[in-house]
Amino acid sequence: MQPLVPIETSKSSETLGQGDWLALERIEFIDKQGTKRNWERCIRRKSHSNKVDAVDIHAIILTPEPELLLVIQYRPAIKRYCLEFPSGLIDANDDDPLISAQRELKEETGYVVPKEEMRLAKLPLAYEPGLTDS
Repeated sequence: MQPLVPIETSKSSETLGQGDWLALERIEFIDKQGTKRNWERCIRRKSHSNKVDAVDIHAIILTPEPELLLVIQYRPAIKRYCLEFPSGLIDANDDDPLISAQRELKEETGYVVPKEEMRLAKLPLAYEPGLTDS
């Protein structure tokens, strides 16, 4: 029986270049038809071994009509301001992503939320899985 989701196998990777925060890799993999293929991806260079390297905070402000808390950030990669969720990298000494989320929320918005009122997503998220491991 054919699997519902085709299984693809990564074979190898080669670093093409790197900077302080990011690296570019070429990955060799076998696709669902059994063909060897290459793909390029950007990876975040980490200073720690945590699987999760960043947090996005989806804060809901409980008012008569609940509101999402967003921030405006300048993003040099696209030379534009973006409306987005508060976010940030997890520090190497943060064992708990909620600690990072509390810190980033306070730094970017001034809001302080007790840890017991925060929830983690059940699975890590990737926003650009076709381009990056972030």
